Amino acid sequence: MEDARRLVDEHVRQRAQLEHESHLAEWELALTSDEKWEAKSVELGIRIRNLLSDRDSFRRLGEIRAAGTLTDPELAREVELLYLEQTDNQTDPALLKKLVETETKTEALFGRFRPVVDGKEISENDIRQTLRDSDDVPLRRRTWEASKEVGAQVAPLVLEMVELRNRAARDAGFDDYHTMALELQEIRPSFLFDVLEDLESRTAAPFDEAIGELFARQAQRFGTSPDGIRPWHLSDAFFQEAVPPADLDLAPFYADRDLVQLTRDGCAAMGFDVADSLQRSDLFPRDRKNQHAFCTHIDRMSDDVRVLCNVVPNDNWMDTMLHEFGHAVYDLGLDRDLPWLLRQPAHILSTEAIALLFGRLATNPDWMIRQLGAPADQVDPLRAPLREYSRFKQLLFPRWVMVMVYFEREMYRNPGQDLNRVWWDLVERFQKVPRPEGRNAPDWAAKIHVGLAPVYYQNYLLGDLMASQLDSFLRDKLDTPYWFERPETAEILTKKLFHDGARYDWNEALRKMTGHVLDPAHYVEQFVAVAS
Repeated sequence: MEDARRLVDEHVRQRAQLEHESHLAEWELALTSDEKWEAKSVELGIRIRNLLSDRDSFRRLGEIRAAGTLTDPELAREVELLYLEQTDNQTDPALLKKLVETETKTEALFGRFRPVVDGKEISENDIRQTLRDSDDVPLRRRTWEASKEVGAQVAPLVLEMVELRNRAARDAGFDDYHTMALELQEIRPSFLFDVLEDLESRTAAPFDEAIGELFARQAQRFGTSPDGIRPWHLSDAFFQEAVPPADLDLAPFYADRDLVQLTRDGCAAMGFDVADSLQRSDLFPRDRKNQHAFCTHIDRMSDDVRVLCNVVPNDNWMDTMLHEFGHAVYDLGLDRDLPWLLRQPAHILSTEAIALLFGRLATNPDWMIRQLGAPADQVDPLRAPLREYSRFKQLLFPRWVMVMVYFEREMYRNPGQDLNRVWWDLVERFQKVPRPEGRNAPDWAAKIHVGLAPVYYQNYLLGDLMASQLDSFLRDKLDTPYWFERPETAEILTKKLFHDGARYDWNEALRKMTGHVLDPAHYVEQFVAVAS
């Protein structure tokens, strides 16, 4: 036991400060796309990877783990988590250095990229607005195609990273990186694909019905046939999000509102204080700033939790703000007395569950009336279309996740195959969106997660399933559907989930809170079975 404690403590002593500095450098890089911060991120990333690749430490951890003699459950969990992290890095240090350099270069390229339409640089917010609002089909197509141009720029880098990751995985004894990444995330591949196949089957009939109705509506809007619908006729560049019905426009409810104040007040109603985190965050768009959104815990042993967003006042960014500050309240709720390695969420999907649970509130009519302050006589007539819109969003999202997960599995199995064709085969299978005639471009690489958040997307879906289970639990526990305005919500989530950090694996953490391991039935009941 003493050897395990010394081994863990020595690792943390070296790593904690490096991680703190790395998170700060990554934050500055996201804000500025400055080459200085790109270089700093590379340097620190390499140092952390080198620390995790230490062969002697890994050997000793393996021996301790195999012996199974640790009687302190917290120390045993620390050893397990560190062993899993080090497994990912048991390869040539030169390979790890090259991987960090390529990842950082790709991240900076995404940060600097701005598509050009009709001679003018546009932002992701501009793309979203055009695909949501414009009836000019040629403009929509030019905008959609421009949004994919980054794919051609980063695809060679992504394929280089795929090869490097696969080499590292084979060095660690795995067939490929996809298999290794799932195992090291404590997600059995068989479990994941069983869930995906089950959801594909359960959602098939309602999804086909909803897609048929959507394509008919979009065909009428744009003067084509349902068979003529193509990606630019939809509401976002990857068809991740449902197209709202014509009689449902939530943007006016948010157009003149302060989304920062709404986030602060919405979290406070649940008992969470995010004022300091809001103050540290960077929430509005500007030149050279990363156009995406994320939450980062700069220093695990402090409450320095920050969010990057590019807010404009609409329902999409209200969803995103609530989502990111769902991540934030989880990090802020971690027990300060936890050891460093355990002072993190139980799993990526556990914090995604909270983020997704909160993000759903932006289109919840009761939240809109009770927290946004929208007039009930304006919201109540929208309840039926909102219910159908919410249902379609949740029918669509698993299909988008299936595209990502199956694509990544194929890409890591055989990166030399025609990935452009594989991508569109999967889009047509799961999302039912026909590929553009004659198109042969690496559209898959334009999705930032493929290169920079590899084998991550399943966590959104498993998090969504967990969010529905938590929603059901909170409704029962508080005996109200309005858990979002009860300060006891923070107490329950903090004491029963956040406080334990990574003491337990994600499914055990969920079981300890709700009494049950992950059960997709809650999600199916909430979104699939309704109105079917």
